[in-house]
Amino acid sequence: MKQEFWSVWVACSLGALIGAFTALQIGSWVSVNFIWIVSGGALLGGAIAWIAVDFRHFCAGVSHSYHNTIITWRPNRPLWTAYFTLFAGIAMVFFSALIGGAIIDGICWGKPRAMQTLIWTGVSLAGMAIFFTTGIVTPWAKMPAQHIRDVQQLGRYLMRRGNPLGVMFYSVIGIYWVVAHIPLAIMKGIPATIRGMSHAIRMFARFIAGVFMYVHSSQRTLCFADAAIGATMGFFIGNAIVGTVIGGILGLVNYEMVAVRLLGLSPKR
Repeated sequence: MKQEFWSVWVACSLGALIGAFTALQIGSWVSVNFIWIVSGGALLGGAIAWIAVDFRHFCAGVSHSYHNTIITWRPNRPLWTAYFTLFAGIAMVFFSALIGGAIIDGICWGKPRAMQTLIWTGVSLAGMAIFFTTGIVTPWAKMPAQHIRDVQQLGRYLMRRGNPLGVMFYSVIGIYWVVAHIPLAIMKGIPATIRGMSHAIRMFARFIAGVFMYVHSSQRTLCFADAAIGATMGFFIGNAIVGTVIGGILGLVNYEMVAVRLLGLSPKR
């Protein structure tokens, strides 16, 4: 009982702290409707508390769901090599586009775009590279080895031709290559990418659902609510530490008065 008591306190306090701190930081960075900021911080804090309470049981749920969903799809070493090779090639092409855009921006406007914009653009392009790579490689997990070698060759080709120096060298003949090949590649690649991503999303959704069904309990629901309230109060008061204290106190009160004495709930029920 004592271990469960401290587990609830730590989970609610930690969730309230992270949620309030995140909401306060986002509120100081961007100018958006505060309702969205509060909601995001509250949801994040609640999710942290939901995960952290009885953390060993949560880890057991992750392991159980992993062995029943993701582990059934076993990509071998050549597939991983193909994945990272293709990712490097696509990322290299996007990086060249980012550098070219920065140069053009500097020529047209007399100064380069703000570094923050370049960083966020780079992060977005990296995400797009992951999206396209996953969509292309995932459907080929159980296909012949020749397909895997084709993906590796494509990745090496993109790295060789798509880097900034390669783009400069092949800029003239590259225009013809782009006009001749890119439209057909897009028409073939987008449906394959969508199919691959849908497969990956379904697999990930089954994994998340498996974890939730294994570990969810009434106590986790209470901790989620307590941490969310603490994060919200911390945001409105303007102090994440105060939100942490509120979340921890609410967690203990709910655990002792509501969960244990009134409802008689078990943390794993």
